[in-house]
Amino acid sequence: MDLLSFVIWLPIFIIAVFISFFTPGFLILKSQNISLNLKMILSFILGLVLWGIQGYIFGYLHLRWMTYIYLLGTICLSTFYKKDIFSLIKKVTGEIKSIDVRVIFLLILGTVIQLLPVVGSGWKYSDGVRFFGINATDGVMHLAYIQSITHFFPPREPGSLGLLIQNYHYWSDLVIAELARVWMIPIPHLFFRYMPGFVSILTALSIYYLIRAIGGGKTAGLLGIILNYFGGDLPFIFTFPFHRDFGFNTPAIDNGALLFFNMPQAIAQMIFITSLIPFLLWLQSKKKFWAILTFLFFSTVIGYKIYFGIFILIGLSLYTCLLLVQSFKKQNVKEVLFSILILIGLILSYAAIYLPPNKSSGGLYYDPLEWPHLILGFGGINLTIWWSMLHFLQRANLSILSPFLEAVGIVIALLVLYGTRILGVLYIPKIMKINFPLFIFLIPGLILFQFLGLFTAQTSGGLNVYNFFIVSTVILVILSSLWLETLTKKKYGKVLLIIILLLTFPRVIYEMESAVQTYLTQKDSYLVTNNELEALKYIKNNTPQSTIVQSHMNNHWDMRTPYVAFFSDRYSLLSGVGLQETHNVSTGERDKTLISLFTAPNSYDLAHKMGQYGVDYLYLRKTREERFPYELSKGHFAYVLENNEVIVIQPKVR
Repeated sequence: MDLLSFVIWLPIFIIAVFISFFTPGFLILKSQNISLNLKMILSFILGLVLWGIQGYIFGYLHLRWMTYIYLLGTICLSTFYKKDIFSLIKKVTGEIKSIDVRVIFLLILGTVIQLLPVVGSGWKYSDGVRFFGINATDGVMHLAYIQSITHFFPPREPGSLGLLIQNYHYWSDLVIAELARVWMIPIPHLFFRYMPGFVSILTALSIYYLIRAIGGGKTAGLLGIILNYFGGDLPFIFTFPFHRDFGFNTPAIDNGALLFFNMPQAIAQMIFITSLIPFLLWLQSKKKFWAILTFLFFSTVIGYKIYFGIFILIGLSLYTCLLLVQSFKKQNVKEVLFSILILIGLILSYAAIYLPPNKSSGGLYYDPLEWPHLILGFGGINLTIWWSMLHFLQRANLSILSPFLEAVGIVIALLVLYGTRILGVLYIPKIMKINFPLFIFLIPGLILFQFLGLFTAQTSGGLNVYNFFIVSTVILVILSSLWLETLTKKKYGKVLLIIILLLTFPRVIYEMESAVQTYLTQKDSYLVTNNELEALKYIKNNTPQSTIVQSHMNNHWDMRTPYVAFFSDRYSLLSGVGLQETHNVSTGERDKTLISLFTAPNSYDLAHKMGQYGVDYLYLRKTREERFPYELSKGHFAYVLENNEVIVIQPKVR
């Protein structure tokens, strides 16, 4: 993927997004009396939600050609309302001139910051295609998943022949795969560049309009954008006085700069934030249209990230209970019944989306205070004074006082995790007064998620319960922005605001510097060399789609993430083992098969076992680790390609 292809495909992506996302969303929202800018934003994100739904339904029905009918129908319908569409675009374009310059500046700067850590991966450099940091594992896995979904649905695990994707929320990959399948846009550009820019801008705008819808002013909206892009943790307020460093070695659970290291989270967050806007309109107007639209937004979130889905389910359940209680006084039985129907529909949609790929997923188990101890420990802020006090209480048989010290540790850990965004808790009493239904939807879930993040662990992911904190951060960004606006109206409030913002920025600045250094030094990067690309391209262009290509079990990068499967566009018997195991996929039997294959005692047995296990080609790099203790006889193998670094062989003996 070079710069020229990026420039060529960018306008095609814009056209694709306009037709695939905006147009269906606009056709649904065209008659609603809301602001033009809000209608534009909701249209794009509603269209994205519908794009995922059609891909899922048509995929399971094995009618994926219906996507073209979906688009054709959209285009035909839009011709009847072309005046409305062009009028909206013209008016919104005209209103751009009147948009606060600060908003535009923050959108540009924030989007650049969020794209910086990911935009450099997947390019074709002079020595090959390079991936940086976590994009060399998780990023490549998503590329392989997206490519797999373009070919098959339900989606198949590219690194495990015949196995469907297990225990993974693949809807972000589904949305991107549908764009790649229909519009033929290169997957690396979509994943590392186009979609991050699209999601980054729309998320920030959704936060702005959500805060305004709750009752915040322009200042609160601006602060919401700032905290979304630049919010980070606060380890340095403890590490600097105690250790004279900024402590950025602590786990970076959530900050704006690293958002697109986790695309499922990024899209789930965007949809979740946006969904609260029709939810508020439902609360205000009691119109069924906004209730149904809220359901549409809510219904697919679990496919992107289960934690956001759980939060929504808790919030909607409590809101329905509130309506039920109120019905005894107001006799609004119809409203209660409709809300119950929405809740039942949500549960059914969550079950349909979550259960098929998550049959083997593990749940939660009680594991108290692992995250606080990690943050306060040697791998975190290393707060030795706290640990010394805890050990003193234990030695002095004063363990009865330990819970009080642990409570202090929890407060410190949450302050480090959330940073200045923790100030949002100060706005909770106000939100309870001004919008009690919204309070019921947001705050109990927020409290519960603290407990789950602090006192549980995940069977298949251990400390992945940090996702409970990430969801909470989204709520705290909104509440913090509203509270900070009230602060500016007080004496010395603006001075305090500046101090708070100065404390907010350091982590994001550090992550930006780290990303730049990674690109400059290329130390934390993985390279698919030109010789490898030649071999993988040969396999892709000269073998049937059903071909099985297996790398050596000592190809450690391919064992971590299925890069050979992606670049060859063929499935493997086993690769990406590390990531499969984090998704609670058992690879024990396949591990044994792979070991049996590569410990074959001679060339003949190796060729025979390839036939036995259904492996059509071996992809071998000319490294010491991937060398066999015997010659790969040309009587047993056909050398279909060989260059300075790679051998691709096919067995003659079956």
